[in-house]
Amino acid sequence: EQRRLLLARARGLTAYASGPLPPQYAGQRAEMAAAAVELWKLLIEDGQDEAATHEAREKLAPLQTLVGTAGE
Repeated sequence: EQRRLLLARARGLTAYASGPLPPQYAGQRAEMAAAAVELWKLLIEDGQDEAATHEAREKLAPLQTLVGTAGE
């Protein structure tokens, strides 16, 4: 159950951080992406759900790019 909640949070935060944001939240994109990165890393460390681990590995690089390029 906790793993499913963690996966849902990671997916939601990833979608929000990587999509179009209202102007008042655009400055928070890097923080949201960084939070999503941490959630995906937790899923990788857990390693109990093969599909979630695979998804996490796919999501990390684009999110880390967002963390590094926010504010440009």
